[in-house]
Amino acid sequence: MKIQVFPLMYQNKKRIGIHPLGFDRAFPLLMKKIPGSRWTPIEKCWHIPYEQDAYSELKRLFGEGQVIILQQRPLPRAKKRNNTPKADYSKLIYKEDIIRLEERLRLQRYSYSTVKTYKNFFIQFLVF
Repeated sequence: MKIQVFPLMYQNKKRIGIHPLGFDRAFPLLMKKIPGSRWTPIEKCWHIPYEQDAYSELKRLFGEGQVIILQQRPLPRAKKRNNTPKADYSKLIYKEDIIRLEERLRLQRYSYSTVKTYKNFFIQFLVF
């Protein structure tokens, strides 16, 4: 598994930031084997102390050829966008049917999220 390493300042201390390229369930377990490694939700990355011992352990665990050294922090990944077209539901002529469906599902004690999902699928069907 390839990883990117880059310089990082965290709490006014110099650290080595680490981003995996791809998903691997074993990645967090390997990172926890390095002394002083931390996951930081604010930075959204793993980081280790800026020391030769920690960096040597990182290279040993992941392999010399798997470590990609960057001069600066990589840009954040773009979030995937849902490209389905948005319909204008306010102009539907079947508003009463949608309300009736919602009331029926609530009377049958469906959960809020289920009612919401069924209602959205019904609206998409009507728009189609």
